[in-house]
Formats: sequence, structure tokens, C-alpha cells
Amino acid sequence: MKKVFIGVVGVVLILLATALIVPSFIDWNDYKDEIAKRAGAFTGRELVIGGDIGLTLLPAPALVATDVRLANVDGAADADMIRLKSLEIRVALGPLLSGEIQVGKVKLVEPVVNLEILADGRKNWEFARRHEGGETAAPGSAPGDGTGLPLAVRLDSVEIENGVVVYRDAAAGTAERIDDLNATVSATSLRGPFAFTGRLRVRDIPLGLRIAVGEIVEGRAVPITMTLTTDPGASRVDVRGIVRGPTDSPSFEGRVTAEGKSLARLIQTAVPGALPGFLGQAFDADGEVTASRSDLAIAELSVRLGETRATGTLSAKLGDEISAVGRLAAGRIDLDSWLAMPTVPAGSALTAEGGGRSAKPKDATFQLPTGINVSVSVSTDAITYRGDIVRRARANADLAGGEITISQMSALLPGGSEVSLFGFVSAPDGAPQFDGERGEIGRPARRARLARRRHLGRSTRPPSRLCRPQQAVGVPGTGAGTEHRRAGGRFAGDRRGDLGDFQAIGFRRRPDDRSNQPRRLPAGGFRRWIGAGGFGGHRVEG
Repeated sequence: MKKVFIGVVGVVLILLATALIVPSFIDWNDYKDEIAKRAGAFTGRELVIGGDIGLTLLPAPALVATDVRLANVDGAADADMIRLKSLEIRVALGPLLSGEIQVGKVKLVEPVVNLEILADGRKNWEFARRHEGGETAAPGSAPGDGTGLPLAVRLDSVEIENGVVVYRDAAAGTAERIDDLNATVSATSLRGPFAFTGRLRVRDIPLGLRIAVGEIVEGRAVPITMTLTTDPGASRVDVRGIVRGPTDSPSFEGRVTAEGKSLARLIQTAVPGALPGFLGQAFDADGEVTASRSDLAIAELSVRLGETRATGTLSAKLGDEISAVGRLAAGRIDLDSWLAMPTVPAGSALTAEGGGRSAKPKDATFQLPTGINVSVSVSTDAITYRGDIVRRARANADLAGGEITISQMSALLPGGSEVSLFGFVSAPDGAPQFDGERGEIGRPARRARLARRRHLGRSTRPPSRLCRPQQAVGVPGTGAGTEHRRAGGRFAGDRRGDLGDFQAIGFRRRPDDRSNQPRRLPAGGFRRWIGAGGFGGHRVEG
């Protein structure tokens, strides 16, 4: 009896060893056509394995295939939807014997994935399962599951090495591309939870990305967290919230925060070139976000640049034409310190900090976007400039039809004068052009105090005898220069100069006009005021 038992055990071990070892001696390339046929039946697409296939069962079942291609739909821009240099799949043996598929590792080497929405609205990632009697409209479905996914599949690790993802929308005429994708993905089941960690390059900008998504259950909100980092500017964006209706009409509710060491370096990843020094400061922003396919809203928005902080809101309608309304209010801006900061030089910010390819030079022609309507309101309580305080600065502007309308830009200057500006900004010849008017109204009492502070001397006249100067100036101009024309008052004239470096301003005296300047000026007082920095230090002639 003992010998019989030993013999049975020996036969079982021999059969088991044969089952585990013999597959390694089989040339599985002879079965490529059969494997491709079964894959085509499930996906409705032709699968081509141009390289070799290998299958082993020890220490765990593993399939390795090279030069794998999955065909695209008819009419797509690329013949293949998926191309792989090599594919490796390892499955845990123990769970497999109990009917559960636990994929220990999937490795995709140099995958190229083409996602496309065709002009007729078809999406190439929607598969149709083939049957001998024809073709169904949905991918292969499992009994008792309305989604068609074999939910008893666990992915412990999916490794992506040097991947590329291309997205095209033929109807919209847009295309986006992800390069240098290196990531690890895991999923407890095909409904989640999911986890993604990796690095990639979008529009030649190197990014780090980490995403965690909860289990997708019909009728329940799905929790999601995401962290996005960029090397230029050492910037970081964190998203935490929930997604409602993820399978039919997704919408997001949550909080988004962003921070970085240099706003200028972040901007230069998209717009190369020198930038004002104040943009090189550290920054952060956060707000409560609600978003759907048609709407976006940010409430409790808080923004900081250096020591300056502002609050506001943003709302937008998304569609063929985007409409947005934004409001931002700042407390105090130290313009003196901003202007003293050195310019952030132009350079290959991507190469220096991101270690990647430099962005391609872009056409320098200035253009205002069309197909978008934006209304912006910006205000600040106080601006420190040349040691004085400019108060209640306001600006309201609208972008529509490729033109900016400045409906209000005003401020209360030191001494009580109020200056305002309104007009239009356009780009008819590829250069910015402003056409508008500036107005100024002074306050008598504060004008007297300003005169004393600016070394004009003490006037013996009471403040009520000082006139209220009024001024309107037409300012048509381009990016290369500007022209100021006096519309009223004592002086009439013009000045032209580079918009980036105003150095002189000239006036011509009109003998038939009566002065509305303070009537008693000490000898040389006016010129002494100019020499001390009046009119911002501009030289005055006449």
C-alpha cells in the first residue's frame, strides 16, 4: 500500500513538473494567429504580433510578446491605436487556481497610444466585440455585469516605460501630445481604487503626477486626490475632492491649491523671454472649485505674490465660446519694491531647471484671442509709489471679439487728484494699439497740501482759491510709441516716446488760455518741483 501511495505521488509530481516545464519548450509563435484571433474577437480590432511570443509557468505564469500592434478604427489619422515595443504580463499562480485573476506585473515598453475623436463623432477607444453572427455595439460583457468588465481582475503593478499618448479631436481641430511617460499604475479591481505615480512631458514641460481615485460605484461620489509638480519654478498643484456621476455626466467639487518658488519661471515654460522682476517672487493660490463639462466656478479664491495677497472669485461658461467673469481685490501693493527687483532674464528655463528640451521659438506677432469673452475687475486699497500712496486703484476690462475694452481705470493720487483712463486695446497689424482718453480732477484743499509737500512754497491764498484742474487726453498709440494730445486746460501739446521708457514730456503754452495752476508760485518753484521728481522725474520744456 505504501508503495502504491508513493507511486501515485510520484506520477502526480511528474505530471505537475511536466505541466510547468514543458510550456517553456513549446514554440508559442505557432499560436500567434490563434491568440490574435481571440483578441480580435474581444476587441473588434485586428491584433498583430510582429515579434516573438514566450510563455513560462515558473516561478509564476508569464507572457512576453514583442512588436504588438492593435489596429485603429476606419478613418482614424493613425493606422494603429496602440503600438508596443514589448509587452510582459505576470499572473499570480495561487489566486488563478481559485478563479481570481491577480496580475502581479504588466510592463509596457515604449507604448504609443493614439486616442481620437473622429469628425463624425466616433471615439476610437470604444470597442465592439465580434461574434460569429455579426458584431455587437458594446465591448465584451460578462454575465451579470452591465459594464462588460471582468471585475475579478486585480492589477498589482502596471509599469509604463518611455510611453507616448496622442489625443486628437478632428471636429475641433485640436491635438495634444504626452511624451516621456514613465509611470506605475495599480488597481484593486477594474472599478478601482486606482493609483497612478509617474513623470511625463506635456508641451515640452516636464511634469510629475500622482493620482489616487476611489472605487467607482454607480450612484456614489468618487473621491479623488491629485498632485501635479513642475520643475521650472518648483511649482506644485494639489487637488482634493469628489467626482459625481463619473460614468455619465461627471462633475467635480473640491479644493485646489497651488504654490511655487518663482511665478516667472513657471510662465517662461510657456512664454519664453525676459519678465518683470516682481514675477520672480514666490506665489500661492487656493480656492473652492466646482466644475462640470459646461461650467467652472472658483469661490473663496486667495492669491499671494511675494508679500501681496488678494482675494476674489471666478466663474466661467465652457463650450464652443468660453465666457468668464473674474474679480480680484488686493489690500496693499508695494510698487517701489516691485520696481526695484531685477528683471528675470530670458533663457532656456526648461533646459536649466527641467533638464528637458527647450521650447520652440514662437511667432512674436501680438494677437488677442477670439471666441472667448472675459470680464475682469481688479482693485487695490493702496499702492506705494515713490514714497507716496496711491489709493483706491480700480480697473474694469472686457475681452470680446479680439478687442479689450477698458471701461474703468482710476486711482486717487497723492494730494487728492483723481486720474482715470478708458479706451480700447486691439491688434490690427500684429502689434498692440491703444485708443482712449485720460481724465484728471483735483481737489483744492489736498492740492494745497501737495504743493507744500512738493516744495512749491506756502501759498498765501486759501485752498478755496486754488482751482480744480481738469484734463482729458486722447491717447492713440501702438506698441512702438504713443501720442498725447491736450484737449483742454492751459497747456496744449503732444509727446511721443517709447512706451517702455518714457523720458520726456513737452508742453506748449497757449497765450490765449488762462492758467488753472495754483495762482501764487514762488520764483523758480515750478522748475524746482520738476527737478525734485515732479511728474515722475520727466523733463519739462517750455
